[in-house]
Amino acid sequence: MRVAHVSLSVEYYPGVARQRADEAVAARLLDGDAWDVFVVSGQEGYGRDGVRRIAPDVPGWLTGLFPPGRGGVGRIGMAGRALTLNLAPARGAFNRVVDALAGEYDVVLARYYPGEIWARPMRRRENVLFVHHTLAVRELGLESRMGALIERVTGPRRQRGCLGVVGVTPEIARAEALRAGGLAWLSMPNAIHAQRVRLAGDVRGDALRLVMVAGRFRPWHGLDVVLARMAEYAGHEPFELHLAGALDADLRRLVIGTPRVAWHGILEPAPLDALLSTADVCFGSMAMHRAGLAEASSIKVRDALARGLPVVAGCADPAFPADFPWYMPLERDWAWGEALERARRARGASRAEVAAAAREHIDYLPVMRRFLADLRGLVP
Repeated sequence: MRVAHVSLSVEYYPGVARQRADEAVAARLLDGDAWDVFVVSGQEGYGRDGVRRIAPDVPGWLTGLFPPGRGGVGRIGMAGRALTLNLAPARGAFNRVVDALAGEYDVVLARYYPGEIWARPMRRRENVLFVHHTLAVRELGLESRMGALIERVTGPRRQRGCLGVVGVTPEIARAEALRAGGLAWLSMPNAIHAQRVRLAGDVRGDALRLVMVAGRFRPWHGLDVVLARMAEYAGHEPFELHLAGALDADLRRLVIGTPRVAWHGILEPAPLDALLSTADVCFGSMAMHRAGLAEASSIKVRDALARGLPVVAGCADPAFPADFPWYMPLERDWAWGEALERARRARGASRAEVAAAAREHIDYLPVMRRFLADLRGLVP
C-alpha cells in the first residue's frame, strides 16, 4: 500500500518539524508498504530527514504576516486566522497538493484545518482520510466564536465524499466522523522516534519532585487546577513542583511567590535535560475537559516516557493499555496526595525500565504498523 501523509505549515515550529521528521524516519523501516511524508510550507526547516517539502505558490505578503517564532499568531491576530481570509492562498495550495497526491497514492492522510471557507476546495476525496487532532468546533471556539460557527456549518460539507476520518484518539475520531455525517473512522495516536530520545539522568533527591513542561501553558494543561489541588494538601510529605514553559499574566500571578513551586520559563535543551534528570514524574494535561475531551495523545507525554519519566495526567490516553504502569491517569476530582503517591511509586523504576516498557506504545514504527493493518480493512 502507498500512503501519503500531508500537512500545511505556514509558520515554522521546531516541534512540528521534528515530529514530521520522526515519522519519515520510521516510514523508511516499514516492510512492503510505502509511506511518504509531505509538508506544504515556505519554511525550509521542514525539508529534512526524508520529509518532502512542497513550497506553496502564494503571495509574498502572506509569508510576511507569519514570521517564524511568533507563536503562530503573527501580526493579524487569531480571530483573522479563524476566518482564514489571510490563509486562503496557502490553504488553496494545500488542497491542490492533496488533489495531486490522491492521483498518485492509494491513500492520502490530509491534516484537517477547521474554519475554511475561502480557499479553493479539494476535488478528489474518494481516497482521502482527514486527520483530526482536536474537536474542531470546540477548539476553534476557544479563539473565535465566528470561526466555530463557520466550521459547524461548513465542516461536514467539506468532508463529504471522503474515505473517512482519522483521530489521534478514538474519542476524537468517533466525534468528527459523526459530525461529518457518519463517516468511517480510524485512530492513530501521536508518536515519536523513540530511539532519538536520550534517557534522562537520574539525580533524584529526597523530596518528591514533580515537573510540568509546556511550550506555553494553555487552559487544557490545567496548571491552575494543579496549583489549587496543591493548596488543599494538608499532609507533610516534602515535595517540589517545577514548571518549564511560558505563562500568561494570570498564571504568573498564581505561580510567583507560591511555596514549593519553581517556574523556570522556557528552557533550552541542556537546562531542560538537567531539570528532568531530577524529576520523579512529569505531569501531562490535567484539564482536557476544557477542550471537551476525556482522552489525549500528547507528544510531551511520549517525550517524557522515552526519557524514562513516568507520567501523571488528568485524562486517559488510549495508546496505553490499562495495565501499563507508567502512564497514571487521575480521576477528575483527584487530590494532591494521589499525585504524590504516584510519584513515590515511580521511584521503584529505573529510567531505562520505563523507556523500554513505553517504546511499543510511543514509537512511530509499531504505531504505523498497527494503523496500516486497520487501514487495510477500510480500503477496498
